[in-house]
Amino acid sequence: RDANGAANNVINLDHDAVYFLKANYKISGSSTSTGSFGRLQITDTLLYDNAILDVGRSAVADPTILIDSATGGDPQLHFDTGQANRNALIKFLDQGTNIGFINYVHNGDKMNFGAGSSTAVRMTVSEALIEFPTANVKVSGSATSTGSFGALHIPGRVGIGTTSQNSNLTIQTTANS
Repeated sequence: RDANGAANNVINLDHDAVYFLKANYKISGSSTSTGSFGRLQITDTLLYDNAILDVGRSAVADPTILIDSATGGDPQLHFDTGQANRNALIKFLDQGTNIGFINYVHNGDKMNFGAGSSTAVRMTVSEALIEFPTANVKVSGSATSTGSFGALHIPGRVGIGTTSQNSNLTIQTTANS
């Protein structure tokens, strides 16, 4: 927007230059400014790979997006869809190859996590439970672990093979077990 708030293009960004379309426009209104901005609004012009914002491209070794609350507030990153029942996805890539993801699935209200080159969901977190839908996924961080624990503390009663516990520990067996 221009200085009067009208929706007029006053600046063009090219692959190697910045052009002001009118005289006396500045990057910052302050003569002592470091070039900081209160807000950056990007239109829907697509860049490389159908992205609207591309940080670093291949010219920066460690591109970083910093959300800094210098006044003690709570930094936030919001994903807001334009329609109901849409997903929010964060992908992790290694030279263009998928190496992990976090996907909020609105239809089911669950968060799916994946790791490695597979696109399979390794862990799902919902309001009611945590699931490991892929075979042979271990809870322990050890590559050789069987998922055993040193101690297990459960308040209330425990049932194995039954949901009708009549004592602190109930083990129900069948004829085939």
